[in-house]
Amino acid sequence: VNMIGMVAGVLVVATAASGCFTSERQARTFDILISTPLSARRLVMGKFWGAYRRSWLAFVVVLGHGVVSMALGNMKVLGVVYTALLMMSTIALGGALGMFMSLVAKTTQRATGATLALLGAVWVGLPLILGITSSSWIHLFGSKVTDWAIAALATFHPFAMMALVIDGLDRQWRSGRGTVDYFGAGQVSYLDLGVGIFLSGAALIGMCTVLLRWSESKLRAMTGRL
Repeated sequence: VNMIGMVAGVLVVATAASGCFTSERQARTFDILISTPLSARRLVMGKFWGAYRRSWLAFVVVLGHGVVSMALGNMKVLGVVYTALLMMSTIALGGALGMFMSLVAKTTQRATGATLALLGAVWVGLPLILGITSSSWIHLFGSKVTDWAIAALATFHPFAMMALVIDGLDRQWRSGRGTVDYFGAGQVSYLDLGVGIFLSGAALIGMCTVLLRWSESKLRAMTGRL
């Protein structure tokens, strides 16, 4: 449920954000939009939050499932907290990327396609390439260095981190063990996993902020407004 909910939330928000400004241009209402006294930042952030709010159902389903699981004794509080942090930051990044693409692409279809292609390349393509070429990296740098490098990269992959959250919950429920294998780099406690979750979330929010600032700059360049 956690993974499906996060994927659904990203797809919904990224798709909605990709049409924020392209749909205005296609409907010939862009000039009306920019004639308002709102600043570029308020226009971008207003559109962004409008798209982000569309993920409410994903949050309700995933966090509702978490609360029910806690009541039944199948989930710890930390599991719900980790899930919420990863979902919020990951969905925000998808929305910010879609927002930027809506200002770069000429049509909603192109913006949506570019957004989903980039997200797929980073979150699916790169892990596949690393997995296929892992034996070469082990041959060059040794297994220990490779494991630590993969663990470091995986820290900033929200879906990999969500998989660890789920794995940790499964271990606690089935065997009572409170540790998880941190991508081959060693065992960490479920509490210490929060450090990785925090780093992952902070990196995603940082990238989200950069993309939104780029969107503001792009809108300023297009309209000449502050």
